[in-house]
Amino acid sequence: MFAGINGAKFIAVYGNCDTARAELADVAARFGGEMHEVYDGQIDGKRIFMAHKPELAKEAIESGKFDL
Repeated sequence: MFAGINGAKFIAVYGNCDTARAELADVAARFGGEMHEVYDGQIDGKRIFMAHKPELAKEAIESGKFDL
């Protein structure tokens, strides 16, 4: 499904119930996607932070370093 979206990249973070992490990473990699414990990166000049843990998200929000 994601592989068919031209110009889009699948970037995701693992959740607390994701026990098959190697398999998830393999599936994502097959179509150019990425899986992360925590994602701190840039897309089109926007600083992006993703994490499944609320305390990490709160720290990121309070830092003021991220656009999303």
